[in-house]
Amino acid sequence: MIKQHVFITQDSFISLIVLHFLVSYENTFKTKRKVRVLYVCSTGRGVARLIKNRVEREIPAVDIVSYCSLLEVEEICQVEEVDMIVSVFPVETTIPVVVVEPLPVKRDIEEIREQVRMIIGLEGDETNQLLENHDLNTVSHDSESISQEIILKGFELVHALLEVFPIESEENWKNAFMMHVFLMVHRYYFDKQYDQYLYANYQMIDSDEDMINKVQSILKDKDLHVHDAEVITLLQYLKKWK
Repeated sequence: MIKQHVFITQDSFISLIVLHFLVSYENTFKTKRKVRVLYVCSTGRGVARLIKNRVEREIPAVDIVSYCSLLEVEEICQVEEVDMIVSVFPVETTIPVVVVEPLPVKRDIEEIREQVRMIIGLEGDETNQLLENHDLNTVSHDSESISQEIILKGFELVHALLEVFPIESEENWKNAFMMHVFLMVHRYYFDKQYDQYLYANYQMIDSDEDMINKVQSILKDKDLHVHDAEVITLLQYLKKWK
């Protein structure tokens, strides 16, 4: 923006402006209250770590302070200051509870968001808007976080595809399909997708169009903008079960 109005701009001047905004954002967010959430799953381990990143990224006004098994809920609530519980099981407690799928879907995220709104009102919406609009809540790009994100995204995509295209083939085909989906997500994250040459040489038939539209809709919903060549390859698995 500055270069549009100034002919010469020193890096030190740009850095000073950046620091000004960073301090301003930090001070702003410190004044915003976050909803302290306890996440309850079957064991309190494993996928709970992945869910923490997912929910906090989708709803910046949420802070998952701990995760535990169903048997540990009362104990954790006595130690931690908990505003809300997100659980894969019904929980009997005076604390507000949102029951979700083991891998939270969009509907679950919206229910959590609504409960956050009920707890802290417009303050939660303001925090969400500030963080989402300025993309400050990005998952850290270390290898562990990237691996976790790929695993979670792969599970979500497999689940969504199998809901629309139920498997009626032997278990070996299902395993091959799951492996392909995980590797496709991995290729997408590391910019190693199949070449578009495959798509250009694919002979489309009328029955393919509906399947392609459904697959592309699912991929878009999961924020996976893969090449058409990847969609065509995925289609070869799904057509075998049709």
